[in-house]
Amino acid sequence: VAFLFGSEASGLSNNEISYANYTMQIPTNPDFKSLNLSHSVIIIAQTVASIVKLKGSKYSKSKKISIANKKEIHAMINLCVKKLEEKNFFKPLEKRPIMLENLRSIFYKMELSEKETRILSSVFVSLANRVRIANKYPDAVFISIHFNSGGNGKANGIETFTISPVGVPHMGRGVQQRDFRVVPGNRTDSASIALATAAHSRALLYLNNPKWGANYQIEDRGIKRARFNVLTGIRIPAILLEGGFISNRIEARKVHSISYQKTLAAAIVRAVSVYRKSIVGR
Repeated sequence: VAFLFGSEASGLSNNEISYANYTMQIPTNPDFKSLNLSHSVIIIAQTVASIVKLKGSKYSKSKKISIANKKEIHAMINLCVKKLEEKNFFKPLEKRPIMLENLRSIFYKMELSEKETRILSSVFVSLANRVRIANKYPDAVFISIHFNSGGNGKANGIETFTISPVGVPHMGRGVQQRDFRVVPGNRTDSASIALATAAHSRALLYLNNPKWGANYQIEDRGIKRARFNVLTGIRIPAILLEGGFISNRIEARKVHSISYQKTLAAAIVRAVSVYRKSIVGR
């Protein structure tokens, strides 16, 4: 455990605070809020010493969970920033410092375990490499499976995305000049629509009809057009399937169940089979 104190003249900057797991405020008299650095250090040191001496303050960390250290989290954040910079994420440039502060603040306050840090690092790498790996297999299809979040905890249902045609913008924003450029994903648009139709319809069928799978009463949010990176650079039929909202408490319980995951997986397998028969006729 480490305590970070700022200079007496200016305190800690927002950038410095973004590296902390927690922030602490010493209560003072509203009429005399000023507290010099030496007094702050003495108060914190005395408080910590008092807590440590308490008989009931034994702290035992779970042997099953190993919390990631600052070095490991810092390395993960650097990897994240590198991947975001490759995608020209930090725009406008003058906002880059505050965006970096916000990112660091989010990750440092999460108390990530070593395993979680490794998983997140692998996600950042895989997002950058998924398209490259998929394009090695010309006779395959690409299905990127995700679970949604947002809508103030009220949004629910499944939705499937395919690449936006030339001249059609990414869902939810206006037309931009880059929308008129032909990207690799546009060359397989018809096949991608067929794949999306097969996957989306089977997912709804298996998740909502006990005869085929279960009755989770999942809402249909439709098949939509978007320009996600995993869809634009792909050279084979490709879709992105959102299998439910983990930000919705009721739907999250369904999504987290093994039964739901197996049912959705079975639906996707069946969809690929249906798609293949529609393409090759057998």
